[in-house]
Amino acid sequence: MIWLQGGLCFLIWLGYGVFQMRRAQEVRTWSVSIPRSKRGLLAAGLLVGSIIPIFAALTFSLKLNGFGPNGMKPIVWIAAALLGLLFVHGQTLATALLVTSAQESVTEARREASSTQETSPKDPT
Repeated sequence: MIWLQGGLCFLIWLGYGVFQMRRAQEVRTWSVSIPRSKRGLLAAGLLVGSIIPIFAALTFSLKLNGFGPNGMKPIVWIAAALLGLLFVHGQTLATALLVTSAQESVTEARREASSTQETSPKDPT
């Protein structure tokens, strides 16, 4: 039963990831609106911050016997599914912040590297 419960949670989380992918332009616009100097710190906070709730809930569920011989109790299953959505959301936003930071620096480097300098013809005299 736990495999079925976990599999259904996984499908929910995967579906939300696809939803986030389809609204990538909105997420990118949001991430670019964050000052570049703050993106790394916010991304790190989202990466770690989105992991903490789901691990805390699962740890408390273990201590409170939320896992039985037939899988997760319904409240634990619902909590895992919802906190997993929070995790996926935080990870996708953090990734967007990091990617937009990297893309800006690559774009700037390309702009500098591909610019041509005009030289004036040498005076033959």
